[in-house]
Amino acid sequence: MSPSPTPGTTLPWRRPSEYREITFSPESSAFSTQEWVGFVIFAVWGVVPLVFGYRRFARVDVESFLEHGARRGNNT
Repeated sequence: MSPSPTPGTTLPWRRPSEYREITFSPESSAFSTQEWVGFVIFAVWGVVPLVFGYRRFARVDVESFLEHGARRGNNT
């Protein structure tokens, strides 16, 4: 007899109760620990920088910027 565990029981997904115990947080009444809040934060984290970047780019006159930038680089 070997003192080693039964084959297949050493992998966490083979023991669903123990796997769930270490990968999921306990139920809480705080809304900030609920899963949907994480999705909202992730969406805001992705969308807000895109909106700011788009608005900043839309405000700039690219042709004017390129013309003035070319003149600044030319010291003659």
